[in-house]
Amino acid sequence: AQTVTLTPKSGSPLAGLPVTLACTIKDGLDVANVVSTPDFDRGDTSYSWAVTGKTKSGTFQLSLAGKGMTTPITVAISKLVSSNLADEFSGVYSHGKVVDIVGEGLGLKPSIGDQYFHFRLNDLSPLRFERFIMNVVDGDVPGGIPPVTPGYGVKNEVVDPSGTGADNYIIWKFYLSGYVGNVFMIEIRAEKLDSLVRVRCFKVS
Repeated sequence: AQTVTLTPKSGSPLAGLPVTLACTIKDGLDVANVVSTPDFDRGDTSYSWAVTGKTKSGTFQLSLAGKGMTTPITVAISKLVSSNLADEFSGVYSHGKVVDIVGEGLGLKPSIGDQYFHFRLNDLSPLRFERFIMNVVDGDVPGGIPPVTPGYGVKNEVVDPSGTGADNYIIWKFYLSGYVGNVFMIEIRAEKLDSLVRVRCFKVS
């Protein structure tokens, strides 16, 4: 939770009067995804609110209003990001097929040669301006981990073919020549955030 605190100036007529914290959803969230203690839209004299986000990612804006205030105090737009990066993908695709990265993982098919995986972010996701990194976290068997572009540990940019902000992909290309089928685990994470997902990789025929 993040704490929002209002400190009235000395002699302010606001001191001692109830103040209301309001939340306006901007992009990607439902009202239930951002909660406050004390509650939003309820006058309070503690002037301190614990604001917590959950489940989804998106942006929201907070504002404070008290008795006698003609204009609310507006806080800069805030960003909420899920700690589970899988929540940020509307789909993962490989050669026209949908991939279940949470339930199954990435099925690598050496018979097709080089294999692309397109990780599509949710529409207007706040992560569309981030860079992403893939690393092997388990199963580093010599000769068993196929090379990938961009490489493991290398920052990968989001691409937006439509230019609208609503069609964002992170793309990795696996080179499967010589891949013998070892099962291994990769971790994909956002560069500047704690949001990540671990995905099992395995051979399919």
